[in-house]
Amino acid sequence: MKTMMYVCLNSLIAFALVGIAEIIEPALIRSKIRYHGVLAFFTALLILVALLVGLLLGAFHE
Repeated sequence: MKTMMYVCLNSLIAFALVGIAEIIEPALIRSKIRYHGVLAFFTALLILVALLVGLLLGAFHE
């Protein structure tokens, strides 16, 4: 059961990462930035990490 929870959580994080990258990428394409796919992925990764850190800090706040 615990393994299924981790599988679901990891797939949710992966889909969120792809979704955020798909939202960011058209703005980078319009700006004529090279390597817009890679930049969109790493920007989405940064946003997702910031959200997860904020979630963890909020969960363990006293």
